[in-house]
Amino acid sequence: MEQFVIRAPQAILTRWGHAPTPLPPTMQEKLSRCGDDAVCVRDVLPRLLGVSISAEVSFFADAGQELYMEFPALAEEYLAIADDGQGDLWLMHLRRGTMYFFDHGAWETPLTELAIDFWGFLQLADLMAQWEDFLDEEPSDTSQAEEHLWNAMRELAPGLPETYPFALT
Repeated sequence: MEQFVIRAPQAILTRWGHAPTPLPPTMQEKLSRCGDDAVCVRDVLPRLLGVSISAEVSFFADAGQELYMEFPALAEEYLAIADDGQGDLWLMHLRRGTMYFFDHGAWETPLTELAIDFWGFLQLADLMAQWEDFLDEEPSDTSQAEEHLWNAMRELAPGLPETYPFALT
């Protein structure tokens, strides 16, 4: 039996979602420029605003403050949907719907493509919450569990463990 489970988005929303919070006009406008998948994202994001699924994923409302303004071109192509609590952001490309990590300290190449869509990102956040729950049990050896987590990430996208921007321990 695998230690970490990729849950269906609806199961994740049942656990983490709350009553919808209205999206600010900036987010509504940006999502209106997306493809058909944005309709679903527009329905789901209001249930996640203010929710911290894991230490590295806290959903917030991009109300136009454009936390990544040192790169103004990004504001036209991406929507910030979450942060990591350290000034870095999780961005969704508006046309492609793919997720990126924005490292505010990496001036040369601040974006890392994760090769997952919004739904994969939601599942990734939930996997990291499962990892944190596992660590809370204070295991003596994490090596086998790490491999299970990496394998679960590979199910979301084959190269995800290599592009995931954080160390596990």
